Amino acid sequence: MYRFFRLTILVMIVITLTFYLSELPGKTQEKNPPQIIPGPWGEIVDPVAPQKFESDVEKVIFYRQQQMRALSAHFRSLEGIIDYEIPFQGQAIQHIEALNNIAKYLPDLFPEGTAANPDKKGAKDLIWKEPEKFSQHIQGFQKSLADLQCVLNQSGESNNKKTALIAVRHQCLACHASYRVR
Repeated sequence: MYRFFRLTILVMIVITLTFYLSELPGKTQEKNPPQIIPGPWGEIVDPVAPQKFESDVEKVIFYRQQQMRALSAHFRSLEGIIDYEIPFQGQAIQHIEALNNIAKYLPDLFPEGTAANPDKKGAKDLIWKEPEKFSQHIQGFQKSLADLQCVLNQSGESNNKKTALIAVRHQCLACHASYRVR
């Protein structure tokens, strides 16, 4: 009897979960249906649903986050080339140029009123309370990139390259320590 009761409870839980989980995709798709991308390879369903924004602030924050991800991707690529000697040395300067191009527009990525909500990760209000100090962080980042580019343009020891790369990372971490909610 006890076994039958446990089995019945287990079956009810499985049925309930199955029903609940089967409802989720439909609800999500109604809010944010997948896009069909036409092209020479046929129609392909994009697995990434289009973004939905409720405000211009959300749009700015989303864009800023994408730019920060791009910075990180270029930095990590440089890290692979310099620290781990991944054989793409010829691409290092391209990554520095991409970082420099994004760095030029960093001040524009932080318009007033786009701080993260208190319960979310992102930019702290302190950015707008200390604009001079925040600007110094950006300038320090830009200088560290120029120094790294200079070192990479010289032939020489990889220790100098590693030291210059660490200086770039330090600038990122210092800014995040002051101005980012983690």
